[in-house]
Amino acid sequence: MKKLFSVVKFIFTIVLFFPPLTNFAQFIENKGQYDSKILFSKPIFSGNILISEKGISFLFYDNSKFEELYEKYHQRAKNGNFSKLFKTQNKQLKVNYHNIEQQFVGGQILKENIYTYNERNYKFNYFLGNDKNRWASNVRNFDKLLIKEIYPLIDLELLNDGVGYKYNFICKPGSNPSIIKIKYNGVQSIQLTSESILLKTSVITYSEHLPESYIIKNGEKSNDLKLKLKLTENILSFADLPEINENSIFVIDPKLIFSTYSGSTADNFGFTATYDEQGNFFAGGITTGPYIQIPNGKYPTTVGAFSETYNGGMDDNINDDYWFPCDITISKYSPDGKNLLYATYIGGTNNEYPHSLVVDKQENLIILGSTFSLDYPVSNNAFMPLNSGKADIIITKLSPDGSSLIGSTYYGGSENDGLNETINTKYFYADNFRGDIIYDDEGSLIGVISTRSNDVVIKDGFKNSNPYKVQQGLIFKFSKDLSELKWSSYIGSDNNTSIYSVDFDKNKDIFVSGGIAGNGLQTTSGTLYGSYRGGKADGYIAKISKDGKSILKATYFGTDKYDQIISLELDEYDRVYVVGQTEGVIPVIGNVYNNGNVGQFLTVLNHDLTNVIYSATFGAGDGRPDITINAFMVAECNRVFISGWGGETTWTSGVPWSTTKNLPITEDAIQKTTDGSDFYIIVFSKELKKLLYATYFGGNKTNDHVDGGTSRFDKKGVIYQSVCSSCPMDNGQKGPISDFPTSSGVFAEKNLSPRCSNAAFKFALENLNLKPELRDTFFKITVFDTLNFDYTVTDPDDDTLNIDFSALPQIIDDFKTFPTKVFGVAKSISKFTWIPNCSHLSSDTFEINCFAKDRGCPDYKTNTARIKILVEPPPVLPPPNTICLVFKPGEKLEISWSAIAKSKYFDFMVLYKVLPNGKPTVLDTIRSENEGKFLDNDVINPRKQNYSYYLKVVNKCKKSGDLSYLVSSVQESETPITPSTVITATVINNKDVSVHWLKSIEPDFGSYSVYRSTNKDSLEFEYIKEINNLNDTFFVDNQVDVQNQSFCYSIVVNNRCGMSSKKSNIGCNIVLKGVSEPFYHKLNWQPYRKWDAGVASYSLLRSVDTGTMKEIITTPPIYTNYDDYNLDYDWGGYWYSVLANENTKGYNAQSQSNSIYLIQPPLLHVPNVFTKNNDGLNETWGFVPVFVKTYHMQVYNRWGEKVFDSENKKEDWDGNYLEKTKGTEVFIWQVTYTGWDRSTHYQKGTVTVVK
Repeated sequence: MKKLFSVVKFIFTIVLFFPPLTNFAQFIENKGQYDSKILFSKPIFSGNILISEKGISFLFYDNSKFEELYEKYHQRAKNGNFSKLFKTQNKQLKVNYHNIEQQFVGGQILKENIYTYNERNYKFNYFLGNDKNRWASNVRNFDKLLIKEIYPLIDLELLNDGVGYKYNFICKPGSNPSIIKIKYNGVQSIQLTSESILLKTSVITYSEHLPESYIIKNGEKSNDLKLKLKLTENILSFADLPEINENSIFVIDPKLIFSTYSGSTADNFGFTATYDEQGNFFAGGITTGPYIQIPNGKYPTTVGAFSETYNGGMDDNINDDYWFPCDITISKYSPDGKNLLYATYIGGTNNEYPHSLVVDKQENLIILGSTFSLDYPVSNNAFMPLNSGKADIIITKLSPDGSSLIGSTYYGGSENDGLNETINTKYFYADNFRGDIIYDDEGSLIGVISTRSNDVVIKDGFKNSNPYKVQQGLIFKFSKDLSELKWSSYIGSDNNTSIYSVDFDKNKDIFVSGGIAGNGLQTTSGTLYGSYRGGKADGYIAKISKDGKSILKATYFGTDKYDQIISLELDEYDRVYVVGQTEGVIPVIGNVYNNGNVGQFLTVLNHDLTNVIYSATFGAGDGRPDITINAFMVAECNRVFISGWGGETTWTSGVPWSTTKNLPITEDAIQKTTDGSDFYIIVFSKELKKLLYATYFGGNKTNDHVDGGTSRFDKKGVIYQSVCSSCPMDNGQKGPISDFPTSSGVFAEKNLSPRCSNAAFKFALENLNLKPELRDTFFKITVFDTLNFDYTVTDPDDDTLNIDFSALPQIIDDFKTFPTKVFGVAKSISKFTWIPNCSHLSSDTFEINCFAKDRGCPDYKTNTARIKILVEPPPVLPPPNTICLVFKPGEKLEISWSAIAKSKYFDFMVLYKVLPNGKPTVLDTIRSENEGKFLDNDVINPRKQNYSYYLKVVNKCKKSGDLSYLVSSVQESETPITPSTVITATVINNKDVSVHWLKSIEPDFGSYSVYRSTNKDSLEFEYIKEINNLNDTFFVDNQVDVQNQSFCYSIVVNNRCGMSSKKSNIGCNIVLKGVSEPFYHKLNWQPYRKWDAGVASYSLLRSVDTGTMKEIITTPPIYTNYDDYNLDYDWGGYWYSVLANENTKGYNAQSQSNSIYLIQPPLLHVPNVFTKNNDGLNETWGFVPVFVKTYHMQVYNRWGEKVFDSENKKEDWDGNYLEKTKGTEVFIWQVTYTGWDRSTHYQKGTVTVVK
């Protein structure tokens, strides 16, 4: 298992898969053995990876031709015929090569940015050819390269991935992953599929798996992100990338090494599995030969195997557990699963079952099992050459090539031996085929298995009989050739007992465990539980002396319900780890993982079995067992690995089937979903604190399971699991079915059997040790400030940390606190203190390098980071904001200035004097930030000869800021303060006066004083307002009556030295007056007073009630009155205002007067006759309204009937009532109307209609 952990926020991974590499497939440095452009190389299948500043190249060759060449070389070398070494009979043998290149478009690979990690402890020497320049020795090789900044804030990590090559883009905060573009040069074709990127060359087709990516928020890993890939003209890029957040992450990236079916065309079931030192896989199962349902079925045995043909079996119609006629079958696969190294039957004419496998140091396979055969193959010197009764135990040792027996024996009594047949401990399906076997340093074999016989040969045991005649556990030790029983013993109680697991401690004493259903276990004082706990069964643990003669320690374990210990292992400290099942509640002890009321427990006890150190639980949470456990291992790093399976096949009498649904899995699980009948693999950290990894594994159509026996993990965390796979279910399914996940290129990718197949999968969970967590850090500090910071390094595995901090010696010396070496456990916080000075100023950063190494297991992990510090100069300080120049008697000048703000960066101030000839000179150096004075006696006639003064402030790094403003003696004498100018005074909101003036140009501005006077010939100003803001050049006066009075305003500028300017020009608001005369309005206004540029014109503005002001006339500045005759008789109310416009030589200012409202009274003219005679003249009758606002007319005939009604003052009456009458008729009318002066009027009368 690969774990990547870094300070990044986003990471995505690409894996390139090739066939298996040798152990020497790391990144090899170039010390001259290659072309100088090549920086590193890495062997891969059929070629090499070459890393240069140009990119990453893949040089492939035709492997079939290369193998042919290799074979011919060796054949002729053996014959001594080197002259024809590379020739066939007719032609020269040629090996084709093909080179392709990964080019990172827009990125860069710099030699100085490549960092190496995890150097191997061996080196290479190259002495090829006659060119000594190409010879190199002690060439190092590494498991990992890190290319920093291949893109801005993006690193490229290259990893040796065993069977492949893996690279990660690590995107830091602030990076833009969308700029990553990978161009493939030299490929014949490139194809993007749903699962991979396929690249074809002339000699090989290889694949890159699509990237997996994760993002971490607030320290927690999110779900997998599904990246979108784009392929455009051989350029691969990424779309829909996430935002990059802060916080560290780690990714666990497990890998399926291989998974294969057995290739059998007969019905065969998976039982047990193990491994050897080379990583070869041994799968043990059972297989039938040809029978009526599968007449042509056969196991794929290999030529020369011990037994190439089926030996026979019996169909037991009485016992359902043993009805299937079968032999044991063994398959040995290469480490990558691509090759079947051997396959063989082992058995007699009745049925056999393998319970446990192990490979000894001589690479012989040891098989522990059971048989009903009377003719099972045994060795000539077998301890027990004959079957003693019904089912006997068998122990067989098979040669490394599977061709012969090294030793083989029966072992048992007159009843069934080797089988767990009791209802108390046979909880799940196939629990009857349990047992375990190991070997010691001398090669002797120690096994544990159950028996029902009371007459098994017992030798030198601590319990030599089975007086209760119930099922008991059996422990034995055989010589390595199985010719001698060195010792043996029963173990059990007054009720049924089973034994499942065995292990050594450092003293080679033996620990065993299993299930027990009664009292009588030979417990010892002081252990955890001295008597049976009750329920259907208890677990138990026993420590047995290495000579088998005595029980040193023994304890029951469990609750008052069903409990069993399925497997047991000891760690390097001889602590005892047990895993088992429960229907009770096993107490959770310690700071451990726990997910509630569940059916599996994992417990750690001390060596004397007197105390529980840790105890954790795991499962789905329904209070009953979920899985039957097949493999258990405590790694050398005290991480705990468990494999099991659950589902419908677990059913046994009295126990309903289980399900794998709702079991806890991790985000990086290789399979996150289950159909309820799958394998379940789980990994715990040391001390059981964390769930490191958990996944499902299996098909989605059939019930994956095991038919009995143990599988194993190696100490690196690789599981070797045997499987009974793809069996058609009783729902009408027909085989062959191939739903179990298999790997590309393995021995049997498909199930060839119409029924079940003994699948085998090898799953790597290694390299769980995480490297220390630390992060690149950046600080900015100003000179003379104190930089205090804590730098934290943590270890996810709580390992001991060794941390080195390094920097340039002068930097370390200048730090007040700089820890160079730090030690800690799990977490280390290092404190740094630095006060930089001016000598540290630089355009570049100072770097502190942090190198962290943990004392992890199985190997130490390292990580590096940089702390960058940018030292910034102290701020330049502003000069005093006030400088005053005062004439003193005797032609002396006093210069004074205000205080500046206190600052730790202040060094001194300099007072400069500029002589009349323009030459500056230093007058004084001031060491204080306070206000100060200086009397200059060395001046001559300063009112006529100009002496100027200014100040500057210098900080501690001798940098000065802006100069102060200049004060000059002539200017201060003649015009010490420049007055402002009033731009305009105008009426706003028809009630206030707004005054606007120019911003002062005084460098030592203090305030504006606003003065006001009524507008008259002799102005009498009064002070009304002080404004201290230089930029605030508006004042609104709301203490005025703009309808009746004009006010004039003037501004005085004051400086901070206490001097004031003369009053500015004045600005006076305009007052507009007006009266209503019949049918016109008479208007007049005051002229605007006054702009220096003068008034250009006046604009008279008018609007009705519902409109906006519009200009009706523009008058020259000499006219300040107007009579408005141009009135609309439909409107009687008008608003007026006057706008004064400044001459263009001024500021284009305007001043608006007040607004007035003038009203014309309403008038109404009513005719008294009209003629409706169709002559086109005077055909209708109506009123003539003038300045009438509302109107209501009604007409009645002489009988009082209403003949006309209208509120529209423009509507006439057409006399339609008279259409049927002739002659003259008189009508009565009445009207009500209003005016804009809110008056209401009523009139009535008669009208005569002549027709």
